[in-house]
Amino acid sequence: MSDDFYMNFHVIISGLDSISARRWMNEKIYSLACKKMGPDGRELEEWDDNTRIPFIDGGTEGFLGNARFIYPHKTPCFDCVDLFPAQQHVYQMCTIVNTPRQPEHCVAWAKDHAWDTEAPFGKNEVGDAVHVDGDNHEHIQWILQKAIEHADRFNIPKDKITYKLAQGVVKNIIPAIAATNAIIAATCANEAFKAVTEASRNLDNYIYYWGSQGVGTNTQKILKKDDCSVCTMKGFNVKVTKEATLTQFLDLLVKDERLKGMTGPVLTRCDINNQRTYLCYQSQPRFQKKYDHLLPKPMEELVEEGDIVIVTSNTLKHPVTIKINWEK
Repeated sequence: MSDDFYMNFHVIISGLDSISARRWMNEKIYSLACKKMGPDGRELEEWDDNTRIPFIDGGTEGFLGNARFIYPHKTPCFDCVDLFPAQQHVYQMCTIVNTPRQPEHCVAWAKDHAWDTEAPFGKNEVGDAVHVDGDNHEHIQWILQKAIEHADRFNIPKDKITYKLAQGVVKNIIPAIAATNAIIAATCANEAFKAVTEASRNLDNYIYYWGSQGVGTNTQKILKKDDCSVCTMKGFNVKVTKEATLTQFLDLLVKDERLKGMTGPVLTRCDINNQRTYLCYQSQPRFQKKYDHLLPKPMEELVEEGDIVIVTSNTLKHPVTIKINWEK
């Protein structure tokens, strides 16, 4: 989706199913915020409220829930504090390889061991197995078949290893409680109503609910992080031809006055799933060699128009976000 799509909204409510998706949405909303322009065309220090979209995020995990109200460059953003991360189930590699005891162990073996070893759907540009997509039917089907084979070797009941179980382990799906969902949904709707109508002050700025030990909520004010990579992030658009190599793109950035002659840059591509891929890593020689083979490749093979590239460097105080646009 283009930036114009998101700018059509007066408020955005997030009910996403992963931390990475929430972080991507958080970065997107902050990247849309612009400062006012003076009569002389110079950027002022005051933010333009027409470009700042209120962001309301809600999440649940069993009997626990939370909601927060985010107003770009005024309240803390999602990355300022992560109070409610999804708890990943971690299985010891020695257990899932040599002594699996549960159906979940077999699925974890197929996802973490067999997938990396066999790379059934190919490898990426740096030689690693393509990332497992929990929503890709073929990926889950392959993991399911491998898990059944692994279970057969250790006499673990195969009838318990189902497609639903395999996808649940891969995506770390946590059962939802309808009552918790309803409470958090109502909280988000209430905050959206206040943001649009200005009927009352919005939440300041985080509320959590616990239903496992009774019914109760608590509201607290979260403070902004001075070194938050999103709140402090600056950004701009860059035009480049599709045929330009990564080396030529780097030369373009070095000459850009907005980057103040950066040296030893690290370029990271960020896609819609918040999956981050290094394009170059010139700050440390031992990592630089790993990505040098990408330098002669044309940009159209490495990024797509509208992609966000995050630039970090020892000469930059904060990370800089660059939005890629093709030069016609």
